[in-house]
Amino acid sequence: MPRAQGQLRLLPLAAYTPSMAIKRRSGYVQNVRTENCSCIFCTSAIPFPLPYQPAPWFNPPMKIASFITPHGYGHAARQSALLGALQKSLPELEFILYGRSPSSFFEETLLTGSWTMQELETDVGLVQIDPIRADLPASIAKLQRMYPLDQGLIDALAGDLLRQDCALVIADIAPMGIAVAKAAALPVVLVENFTWDWIYQPYQHKWPAFVEINRELRSLYAQTDYHIKTEPWCCDDRDCLKAPPICRPITLDRQLSRQRLGVSAEENIVLITHGGTESNQHELDHLNQVPDVTFVVPGATRGAPVRRGNLLLLPRASHCYHPNLINTADVVIGKLGYSTIAEIHQAGTPFGYICRDGFRESGPLAEYVEKNMGALHIDLQEYESGAWVAHLPELLALPRGDAPDRSGADIAAAHIRNILENLS
Repeated sequence: MPRAQGQLRLLPLAAYTPSMAIKRRSGYVQNVRTENCSCIFCTSAIPFPLPYQPAPWFNPPMKIASFITPHGYGHAARQSALLGALQKSLPELEFILYGRSPSSFFEETLLTGSWTMQELETDVGLVQIDPIRADLPASIAKLQRMYPLDQGLIDALAGDLLRQDCALVIADIAPMGIAVAKAAALPVVLVENFTWDWIYQPYQHKWPAFVEINRELRSLYAQTDYHIKTEPWCCDDRDCLKAPPICRPITLDRQLSRQRLGVSAEENIVLITHGGTESNQHELDHLNQVPDVTFVVPGATRGAPVRRGNLLLLPRASHCYHPNLINTADVVIGKLGYSTIAEIHQAGTPFGYICRDGFRESGPLAEYVEKNMGALHIDLQEYESGAWVAHLPELLALPRGDAPDRSGADIAAAHIRNILENLS
């Protein structure tokens, strides 16, 4: 029988049958009878006093805070994928999420009970008129109300993280997360494929208010301790970890996904997506001109899914997991956005993409799509008029791409895991 100090008898869990295994995910162990651990102490022969030797499972779970920009849903999708990949190797991790992202992004990926969402306006980004167009004057007004950041709020959030024994902060381009981490003296990881000062820079000539806003943002981004840049990135940087696209994993094969949608294996499916924002009904009126194609449209109804002719309209909050929808489709139509590109790249589905005029990210994203994916550009006017359906034969003829050989989420998670190990 292996022995520890004094007469402490340490029985490896391997010495016990599976029926004797004790299960516990996290927390303090006071009396080892029905707890989950990697070994069992038989305490009947322990001499007193015995020096206290804390075991790893005596410690509370490690916590990470994530500050997520509310601009679009791509950043929430990316964080969901990254944190989910972290939990694969560190299932005891817990997360404190700050932002205004729908909880469904995290319910689909993270372990139940391992995270909380604190609703908070962590960032501005751009005020959107619709999924394609931004309102710059309204964006400036919101940015000027937010920056400089309220130091009282930053200190309060820092105190909250310290009270919860947070070990690390991740900022998915939200500068507030960096400020809070610095106030709490915690390390912070910036995850991005662009930063807001880079997006705003071309606007400075016409809108001089962006000059001071950018000065404030650059001072915050410069305080980052660790930096992860994900493809498709918009500007290069040597002093960072570079990772392939980060996206949530596919969880169902195409056949089972189609069965759940009520669509046969023989039907052509075209997914029309705006990255989680609601679709305009007038954009769908022309689709009945193509009866041999089933158009699946998330965010097109507020109630239960509706089948109307060759249209399958899904509510934004539905059981349909977006990576699975992209995988089951034969073609995806949508605006260029980070999570849409990352999920299409994973599935290999041909992509009819729409650029956002005047948005600096669109150029690098379009370049990446044309180089790495089966894709066809659709002009915004063509999309809005419905003329884009003439391109469907060409899009349906594009071959599916191969699955990537590396997971960006796993690579970034391994980097953060190394950071955590160095902190302990």
